[in-house]
Amino acid sequence: MNSDGCIRTSYYKYLHPKEVLITNGVVDEDFIRVANGQEKKVTVKQKNRLKFAIQNDQEDDSPDTALAGFQFVYAYGSTLEVKAPAMSLLTSGPISYPVNRPIFACYISKNGGKLIVGGSYTMFTDEYFDKEENTKVLEFMMNFIVQNDYEGQPKPDKNEDDAAERTIPDIAEMSESLKSS
Repeated sequence: MNSDGCIRTSYYKYLHPKEVLITNGVVDEDFIRVANGQEKKVTVKQKNRLKFAIQNDQEDDSPDTALAGFQFVYAYGSTLEVKAPAMSLLTSGPISYPVNRPIFACYISKNGGKLIVGGSYTMFTDEYFDKEENTKVLEFMMNFIVQNDYEGQPKPDKNEDDAAERTIPDIAEMSESLKSS
């Protein structure tokens, strides 16, 4: 767990900057399937692959659109440092700061043991539990531990340079060069 704090850069619904509404923080599409309690997709036989591909082309939902619809409140939390073989489940999203940093991660050992780590317990307290889709995050965690339903794969890091992600802006310098509109 990092010593930073996740904040929202623009105010929407929640006025405190550490009450972060994350709208595009899901890393894997399978997370949404498990959180919604849906069944695993049935594999398609080789002779039906063309028909399946045509149906998929006609659907309006792209994977990016499907991942963007899941909203949750991440309150008073920090980011995580996730290294392989662990995998990131949720990120801070593009509107929060730090941008797209892991906030929930999981690990499955070779013996079948499972571990889920989150940077905020506050999102599961009474004040935030019923807000947005925080209950689905908890449902996913319970399904992940009890069932072997999640088939997510670790995603490769987009940026291997950790120092570039952790740059902190010089606020004093920025305050001297204010831009007026």
